[in-house]
Amino acid sequence: MITVNCIIYAMDGDNFARQVKQMATNEYRAEDGIVVEPVERPQQIAKSETASIWHKHKAKELPKVERYFQSLVENSPDAIMVLNGEGYVVYESPSLKRLLGYREQELTDKNTLALIHPDDRQILNNVLHSVTGNPTAITSMELRFRHKKNSWCVLEGLCKNLSLDGRVKGIVVSYRDITKRWQADVASREREERQRLVAENLTDIIWVTDAKGRYTYISPSVTRLRGYTVEEAMAQTLEECLTSSSLEFALQLMQEGQAIENTKQGRPYRSRTLDFELTCKDGSTVWTENNVTTLRDASGTPIAYLGISRDITERRRDEDLLRSYPRRLVQAQEEERRAIARELHDQIGQSLTAVKLLLARSMRSPVGDIASSLGEAQELVNDLTDRVRNLSLDLRPAMLDDQGLLPTLLWHFERYTARTHIRVNFKHAGLRRRLTPEVSTGTYRIVQEALTNVARHASVDEVAVHVVANEKTLTALIEDRGIGFDPAALNMGRCSGINGMRERAVLLGGRLTIKSVPGTGTRLTAELPLLPGQKYRGKEKRPR
Repeated sequence: MITVNCIIYAMDGDNFARQVKQMATNEYRAEDGIVVEPVERPQQIAKSETASIWHKHKAKELPKVERYFQSLVENSPDAIMVLNGEGYVVYESPSLKRLLGYREQELTDKNTLALIHPDDRQILNNVLHSVTGNPTAITSMELRFRHKKNSWCVLEGLCKNLSLDGRVKGIVVSYRDITKRWQADVASREREERQRLVAENLTDIIWVTDAKGRYTYISPSVTRLRGYTVEEAMAQTLEECLTSSSLEFALQLMQEGQAIENTKQGRPYRSRTLDFELTCKDGSTVWTENNVTTLRDASGTPIAYLGISRDITERRRDEDLLRSYPRRLVQAQEEERRAIARELHDQIGQSLTAVKLLLARSMRSPVGDIASSLGEAQELVNDLTDRVRNLSLDLRPAMLDDQGLLPTLLWHFERYTARTHIRVNFKHAGLRRRLTPEVSTGTYRIVQEALTNVARHASVDEVAVHVVANEKTLTALIEDRGIGFDPAALNMGRCSGINGMRERAVLLGGRLTIKSVPGTGTRLTAELPLLPGQKYRGKEKRPR
């Protein structure tokens, strides 16, 4: 029996082992040094040879495999960290430096909680508790981790508990830096929130309809203007939104636009500004200025309409007042002339007649009786002089031009209290400087007319007048605690006093508002601009 040494080459382990086993189970008999036939031999030789050659093969291949996986870990966009159950770092991959700036093994044996944003530490605690209690679970998390440069990075990670794995013995966290994505998401949410706040708090209504005029979007500001909720307004048709005259106008415009689209004659409208009168939930109406833009597809066909509706009810009322001003001015002049004529006829005319009769009687009387007749005539002349002076002051007090608004108001309040027995609680600020004649006259007339209405209708013994002027605006407030009235039920066509005050305010570029509730009193506010060419744009402010 001889021993045969063999060198066997094999690339795969299975084939190699099979060949070795097959060879090792046979023994060879030799005659004269020549192998003649195999004989059986114990299989221990095969096992030994197989194991020896297999381990040598694996020893050669192992460095290649290690280098392969090391390259994967070091060049992966993600990083790996191994933690123990208390959150201390056991291992960190080299990608840590690229992602977070720390050197290799710089965080080993450090508690990760100290490097996590205080608001996010509970997230890590919850994750560690979760994976510890369920070793098969893979748990995701997102938290802020302190960078080496002391800034915060947002990390997204997956955790799995491999504490029972003898090779790992820890909780493996695979994570990546999503700071830029997180910042983009935050910016997007903030932008959406700003847009939502703008849409919800905008006084204008933003709306979109399809090509047939059916609403597909309405901003929440519709509730503030019309009283309907967004859902209620979305369900309305044009017939339910517009008054009959505005609906007729809108349908006419739609027909004209459709005719242009069908015939291709003329230039289609891209954007138009139109005034419509809308209905409100309480039965009232509001005028709106609507900027309507036609949205078209790639072929130019209209597919939707984008609109912005702005409340112009007050502006329309002011425009109506201005249009009616010439007519109302003539009426006011005639009323003033009638009042002057009545004063001249009933008071001054009668006094002059009495003086004439006294003078005629004195001419016929004896010399001794002339003195008494002249005395009576002199009293009448004195009374007549007072009446003429009062008439002149009522028409326009000269001191308004000579001394300004503040002294004139103080003088008027004194006369007003003497005549009506109504005290005037007057507060003012900024009136010691000279105002323009137009503003002084307008303010005086508005206060004068408002106090006249208080004396006629309020049934009070005191009224508050506050007049405040700053660099841009003069605000006059007249308020009483009298019987009040319902402004909605007021017939403005017969209220010449209120219309006159409003017209004066509008002509000066300002506005006049009246708030009153039956049983609680009335507040009238006039806001007048002080700069040339300026119009009032602010909100109502009560003088202090």
